[in-house]
Amino acid sequence: MLNLDNLNIILFILPVYQLMFYAVQLVTLKKNGNPSRRPLGLLMFLMWTYLVMNAAGYLGYSYLDEYLYCLQLPVLLAIMPTYYLYLRAVSIASGGMFSKPWKV
Repeated sequence: MLNLDNLNIILFILPVYQLMFYAVQLVTLKKNGNPSRRPLGLLMFLMWTYLVMNAAGYLGYSYLDEYLYCLQLPVLLAIMPTYYLYLRAVSIASGGMFSKPWKV
């Protein structure tokens, strides 16, 4: 029987698996030589880790919060520099100019 608790678990699990799948794909597949692959894979892995820690606290595993807090804060602080690395890899070429025009 589908109730609200099961629906909460399903809605937490879908983005977790999606981020994990895309992070593994970006890091392992070497189809093209795009330099933005690895920073984006690392960014998705960090977001996946943070989402799992938040979901564990929300789903009733509150006894893990004191242990996960030691990991949660560094993961949260590592997201912005990784996002900067991704944007730098996407936008800046070796000559210091934009590699591609921005598409808004």
